Amino acid sequence: MANQDLATRVIRILTDEYSRTVRFTLSGLFTNLRIDGYQLVVNAIAQGKITCEVGVPPNPNLPAGSYAECRYEKRQLRFPHERYGSIPGRETFNIVHEATHAAFDCRYGNHGGTQILAMDDEAAAFFAQAVYSRVSPYMWGGSLVEGDPIAEALKLADKMGARPGRVEPYLVPEQYLDQLLISIQRPDQYDLQGGKAGITHTYLGLT
Repeated sequence: MANQDLATRVIRILTDEYSRTVRFTLSGLFTNLRIDGYQLVVNAIAQGKITCEVGVPPNPNLPAGSYAECRYEKRQLRFPHERYGSIPGRETFNIVHEATHAAFDCRYGNHGGTQILAMDDEAAAFFAQAVYSRVSPYMWGGSLVEGDPIAEALKLADKMGARPGRVEPYLVPEQYLDQLLISIQRPDQYDLQGGKAGITHTYLGLT
């Protein structure tokens, strides 16, 4: 069931001064994956085309209550509890991550199904939350694991000059993405090595 408190909070985060600066192109991924803020997602939530709901399956690799997900095939952003994102920090960054998947559904999805490599899709979402974390005053809280996707995305955001006050879009060269993509492919992350590297996410759009 849709949760209006969650929807209101997600919209607030996706329209704040920091989300408006999350604008980038990742060269070479799906012929240049692009994010230009989150207004498409905000509009879809406000119109009821995307709902914000409570309830996600546990993820054994993450602390209880920390995991959110975008179920693009059901047009849902799902969170472990209705207070998710109420304290600025890691949960806020996760909302930006999941909203990036939703933004791709809004931008690229269609009735025939637009396929984007899962590793490319996740790379964009990790980079988005990394940029948001660098331009905002919010902190991650707790330690980050060297070599994990978040750590690699933060390195990339720093390399691209993510900082408070920046308004220029980030044009990320394809060769800068190697370490982030490798971290996502690892078996203890998304397990997209070998034959699994071709796994895709299929976006069907909102109409």
